[in-house]
Amino acid sequence: MKEIVKAQAEGFDTRISACLDETGLDAACTMAAKPVTAIGEPSFHAASLVAHSFCVVTTLSRLASVIEDNIRRYGFANRFRCSYAISIPALALETGAFEKI
Repeated sequence: MKEIVKAQAEGFDTRISACLDETGLDAACTMAAKPVTAIGEPSFHAASLVAHSFCVVTTLSRLASVIEDNIRRYGFANRFRCSYAISIPALALETGAFEKI
């Protein structure tokens, strides 16, 4: 939220949160005067443009239900097939995630 306020003060036109489960997105939208988005919804749109159905690979299993709720919220439930958690925290993705995926 501090970065949203900072970006607004610096005159940025939009903000993007690099969090697939879109944690804090609704709160960020209410406090920003300009658009705020995250990478979840645009990713679901992109997947739908290139494939009839898609799966999501996420970091932790507890995030899967949040992502699945967002998929339904954005209208992609008919294209979504499943989610996989690789059990690696986001901050540890640089070590071993590629092999795990």
